[in-house]
Amino acid sequence: MSEMQKADKPFETNTPLTKDVLRNWLWPLLCPGISYRQYWKLLCQLGSPDFLQDLQKEDAERMQIDAEIVASLQPEAAVRNELEAEIETSYRWLASASHHHVILAGDNHYPELLREIADPPPLLFAAGNLSALNMPSVALVGSRGCTPYGSKITRRLAMEISDAGFVITSGLALGVDSVAHRSCVDRNRPTIAILGSGLANIYPAANFTLAKHIIDKGGLVLSEFPLSAGPAKYRFPQRNRLISGLSLATCVVEASLRSGSLITARLALEQNRLVFAVPGSVDSQNSRGCHRLLREGAAVAENAADIKEPLAPLIQGQLDLLHDKQQENETVHTSAAKLNAQEDEIMHCVEAGPIDTDSLLRSTGLTVSKLQQNLARLELKGLLILHNGQWFRRD
Repeated sequence: MSEMQKADKPFETNTPLTKDVLRNWLWPLLCPGISYRQYWKLLCQLGSPDFLQDLQKEDAERMQIDAEIVASLQPEAAVRNELEAEIETSYRWLASASHHHVILAGDNHYPELLREIADPPPLLFAAGNLSALNMPSVALVGSRGCTPYGSKITRRLAMEISDAGFVITSGLALGVDSVAHRSCVDRNRPTIAILGSGLANIYPAANFTLAKHIIDKGGLVLSEFPLSAGPAKYRFPQRNRLISGLSLATCVVEASLRSGSLITARLALEQNRLVFAVPGSVDSQNSRGCHRLLREGAAVAENAADIKEPLAPLIQGQLDLLHDKQQENETVHTSAAKLNAQEDEIMHCVEAGPIDTDSLLRSTGLTVSKLQQNLARLELKGLLILHNGQWFRRD
């Protein structure tokens, strides 16, 4: 997997989630023909999705955005109406409960570990307690048709690991996932369920009540997919990278050779996370995937201590990562606040509303070259953006 796309500009941070802001962020997510990876690349390039839904050809060429992406961002009227309906539904959902959240890539609540993976989600829908994202996480995954042995081991691991201060992350599937989540709920411990569908389409439907209990007990239900997105097959391998990416370690309890949990384990290795597997009977089809992982170098997990001990230094690393991000945000804000006299005058002109370059030349009295130099610096600082020939303040 390729190295993560680095941001050319700092993401807008902690933007108040008005309906217009939500529309700007959801539009590229909902447009047919734009992948999540392409959307993330646009965010890294621009720092914000503002104006993308009305992007003009000349602006796209100046920003070196592919013509196919521009076409996808401007679908025909019938599709636009569907997109607007989904945005309206999302805004109503967000406003309907205090535990409903949309986490944007620049928000403080956006998980730092997800920023490290090759293709982070541009935004996350969340229901529940966001503080669960600040806890060190261990992923417990495995077969949907787990055996009594797998159920017993999953319950034991989930209880002991969560009692040690970790949050258990899994995918709300039947089998091992459900047992892991339910074990945490039974002990009033937070757990994170990451869906392969939208939050308005809990899948499987049999776990709707479990999802509610997860939220009630201080846990979190997450999805990168639009609210109304159904459980399409391709979405489950895609969401698996979030289960592993959000966690310091992934433990596969039971898995056949065709189990999707092996995909999660492979992704965890690619993301430089620890991978554990629980050994089982050599006669059990549900343990053959685990035994393959063990032969390929996964660590043996016979009990919770096998997982907890190697994670001690990684927990400190996660804390350091959060601290570094806080310092980075402070540095960005400090840098943006330091303006020279000419930059300050330009910002004063733009505060009154959008303004074109010719008007700025007249208002500031600067030469063309001086004005362009200052405008370029203000763009790089993330304070201004040019759209349709007008300069806008980026708050």
